[in-house]
Amino acid sequence: DVYKRHLVSFVSPSSGSHEIRQGQSKEVLVVTNNLGQNIYGLRTSVLRCSPENVRARLFLGHPETDFLGPGEFTFITLSAADDCPVGDVDLTVGLEAEFDGGKARVLADLSVHVEKGELTLLLGADGFTTSWNGGESPEGTVILYRYKPLDGGESDWTGWQEAGGASLGETLPGYYEYKAVFGSTESEVISRYVEPPAEPEAEEASEADVSGGGGESGDQESEIESEHESDQGIEAKNGSKNDTGE
Repeated sequence: DVYKRHLVSFVSPSSGSHEIRQGQSKEVLVVTNNLGQNIYGLRTSVLRCSPENVRARLFLGHPETDFLGPGEFTFITLSAADDCPVGDVDLTVGLEAEFDGGKARVLADLSVHVEKGELTLLLGADGFTTSWNGGESPEGTVILYRYKPLDGGESDWTGWQEAGGASLGETLPGYYEYKAVFGSTESEVISRYVEPPAEPEAEEASEADVSGGGGESGDQESEIESEHESDQGIEAKNGSKNDTGE
């Protein structure tokens, strides 16, 4: 094995545990050709995984090329699925390489810590959108909300329920909270307050009041007209007397 490692180096580029986020990839191993001739047929495999249930959710990549000239090197990546269980993982991986006159198989041990992906809830002009590690969210991501009335206490929050599409779901005045969820990963909560509708302004005088005011003015005008008519009647009588010589 020591001789084979001299022929083909298969080591981690950094010491310690590799931190990998759900849904992301990271270079974890470097393959170097230490021979004075070409190596080819490079293949990698996972030989041991602890805990075992993570094996199907971690993917060890193959070299970018299956051929390396003398002194050349290439990197091996490890990818975590969007729903990969989080926590510490120990791996033993193998590399197979061929060269003229023989072949080599070397092993490497890896310590990996899988972290939760970064799920972000964003509020836009038309509602909410979600982001996963700064990119498109995986299928199965949902937006949830809950509601509390204006006069409600902490115990009066409704249960979390799915928002229709990316809508806000705000149909009543009160307090609303929103979050995005994918598997066991949740975004930070966004809070919103919906004010009650404004009180209607006092209405101006009704038509009845307006017509009533007009009636009072009309009465005054009627009284003036009556007085004027009376004066005209008196003048007419006086004129008649003068005509008769009285």
